[in-house]
Amino acid sequence: MTKLISVGKRRVDDPSGWIQSFEVECYLNFVLRKNDIAFNKDENNILVQLNEYGDKVRPINATFRHGVSHHEFQHWDWHVMKDEFHCWPYHCLYDHTNLGWSNILRIGAVDLDIQIVYQKYTSIEIE
Repeated sequence: MTKLISVGKRRVDDPSGWIQSFEVECYLNFVLRKNDIAFNKDENNILVQLNEYGDKVRPINATFRHGVSHHEFQHWDWHVMKDEFHCWPYHCLYDHTNLGWSNILRIGAVDLDIQIVYQKYTSIEIE
C-alpha cells in the first residue's frame, strides 16, 4: 500500500504531468464460506462489502494502521473480548454493519480490490 501511495504522490508532484490529486480506494468483499447453505458457485457470494479510501491528506495506511488494535472493548475489564486484537476490517464488521455475529461467522474469505484514482480539476467559466 505504501508503494501505491508513493507512486500517486510522485505523479501529483510531476510538473510535466496533468494529475492534481489522487485517492486510493479499497474494497473489502467478505465472502460466504463454501460450505454455507446459501453459497452458490455461480454467484459472487459477497455477504458484505466495506469501502475505505485514502488520499494525500488522509493516507489509507492511517485507516488500517498495521499493528494497532481497533478493538472497541479493549479497555472494558469485564468484556469477554477485551484481550483480543482487532484489525480495522474486523472492527468495521461488528461495529459498522448490521451483520450480527451469526452472519460474521459465515464469512469464509475476504477479497480485496485496490484502485488508485487520479484526479484533475478544471474550472468552467460561464458568461
